[in-house]
Amino acid sequence: MGQSAALYCRVSTADQTCARQERDLRAFAKKAGYKIVGVWKETGSGAKDDRAERKKILVLAQAREVNVILVTDLTRWGRSMLDLFHTLQDLQSWDVSLVAQTGLAVRPAQRPRQTHRLPDGGARGVRTRSAA
Repeated sequence: MGQSAALYCRVSTADQTCARQERDLRAFAKKAGYKIVGVWKETGSGAKDDRAERKKILVLAQAREVNVILVTDLTRWGRSMLDLFHTLQDLQSWDVSLVAQTGLAVRPAQRPRQTHRLPDGGARGVRTRSAA
């Protein structure tokens, strides 16, 4: 198995379920060769900062216990552009990638610049650039 992955599923309301997200992310991780270290699920707004499960994943990322965080769509990780920007900066400094199954892969800047073909053969990923 390759890199270790944390799967993050979030729904906005209590009448929704994370089942489809988890199923899709497990299949995506298997196809990509990721070793799943856990699945974190929560219900709540993506614009709020009080998401305990996401915070747990960030602690693992900072400790470098995961190499990649998988989400079905970037909006599942968060809806605030400012929060996303700061989170991506943190992940980059910890050499941890954030990959959205819909096609966006934000990878640490230390890796060589290249176009990544995602496991589904679809959209191409990009990497972030270090702030100067």
